Amino acid sequence: TSRRQRQMCIRDRFENHPKFMAKYQILDVEDGFLYSDKLCIKILDLTQLEKAKSQSETDKKLQKWASIFKAETLEELEQLASGEEVFENMVVTMKKLSEDEKIRMQCEAREDYERCLLSEYSAGKREGTETTQKKLLHNLMESQKITEDEARKMLGI
Repeated sequence: TSRRQRQMCIRDRFENHPKFMAKYQILDVEDGFLYSDKLCIKILDLTQLEKAKSQSETDKKLQKWASIFKAETLEELEQLASGEEVFENMVVTMKKLSEDEKIRMQCEAREDYERCLLSEYSAGKREGTETTQKKLLHNLMESQKITEDEARKMLGI
């Protein structure tokens, strides 16, 4: 027997059906038979958050989740999470993951630097080392949004 894979792509937003929270279910379009009340797709449109805040019937917990997803800074996240253990735990986890990512990027930058340095030395290109070092410093400064001194410290140079 052959298996068929089906894929679904949701394009754009539902601009002609703007809702903060929409629930879609699968049903037979001819007779309206609902496939299952346990299977649904819920769409949370963050672009509708401000409108939802002005509507009294909107679930306040859902608004808070949407605000957290939309937060742009750690300070904003902490402010939104304060007073609710679930949200506070989430912020702690996000901080930890963020720090882990920074450490991983630092390690990768150091490994790249050492790999390039070894390559340059083995090829006997002394002047190439300085060029490579400058490129690595520049890339690290750009990606980490840090100063040259901080980048040099990270790379151990």
